[in-house]
Amino acid sequence: MDSSMRIFIPLALALLLSSCTPRLFRDMESVGKVGIAKEDLCPVFAKTDTVITFNMQIDYKENNFAGLLVVSGGERERSTRLVLTSYFGMTVFDFEIDADSFVVNRCFEQMNRKVVLSLLEKDFRTLLFYNVPESIKARKCEKGSMVGYKMEASDGKAYYLIDGLSRQLQKIHRPGAVRSLQIDFVQYEQGFPSVIEMKHPTIGLKMRLELVK
Repeated sequence: MDSSMRIFIPLALALLLSSCTPRLFRDMESVGKVGIAKEDLCPVFAKTDTVITFNMQIDYKENNFAGLLVVSGGERERSTRLVLTSYFGMTVFDFEIDADSFVVNRCFEQMNRKVVLSLLEKDFRTLLFYNVPESIKARKCEKGSMVGYKMEASDGKAYYLIDGLSRQLQKIHRPGAVRSLQIDFVQYEQGFPSVIEMKHPTIGLKMRLELVK
């Protein structure tokens, strides 16, 4: 084995191991494996029969777009519809998603590509908790009022950070070599976050949702 391989192998292992435990969990004390219900993760979009409107900003490298995202109940039971329009009224995308399907009703030509749709589907499935069963086993961590859960969702590992006192979801982290995702829920007002930030650090994609009041 040459010297370059001796350096590469432990480096690769270090990166792999570090990717399994996000920074937000590193100072927390492990409690052990517990059984939890989906509601213990404090989903933000717990109701599918309400209509919520956000100003949505999408930044990808040097490109950016802003418009209105409307989140509402879909036509099928327990589904959610997401419609993004420009401020001039042009439909960018119109999706309907549930635990088993992702329907593209309409999509702007430049975005209507398999790799883009796959990324958005996984992101929205994570945001809306369609990747989490009603009950599941999770590894629990604690630090002060903060509670963390590490679990295997239907699409891979996922981490959830919750304020145990207010029962408000703070962060979701989905690790991955290329498509790692971090979602931050901030500025709660009347039990709902005013701002939701979704970031893909590896590929330089950011999506910011600001609640329209």
